[in-house]
Amino acid sequence: MASPNAVGVAALALSARHNLIGHPDALLSRLRGTANQGPVTYMGPNDPTNFAASLFGVPCLTGYCHVDQAHAIPFADAYGAGLVDAGDAVG
Repeated sequence: MASPNAVGVAALALSARHNLIGHPDALLSRLRGTANQGPVTYMGPNDPTNFAASLFGVPCLTGYCHVDQAHAIPFADAYGAGLVDAGDAVG
C-alpha cells in the first residue's frame, strides 16, 4: 500500500507546487523531507513453538502472537524513507 499512497501524495504536491513539475529529484526530496520518521515498530519472534500467553493474556495457539517490545526493528526496514505526509508535502 505504500506505493499508491506515495504516488497520490506526489500528485497532490505537483498540483499544489508547480515548481516541482519536471523536477523529479526535487519532488522526491520534498516527499522524503516531509515524511514522518517518528514511528517505532516491533516485530514478533516468529517462534511457532512459543505458546505462552500473548500480550492480551490469552494463550497463543499459533506461536506468532508475541511482540518483542525491547528491540525495535530498524526504521528503514519498516518504513523506508518514512511515512508519506500529504499535509506537509503539499503545504
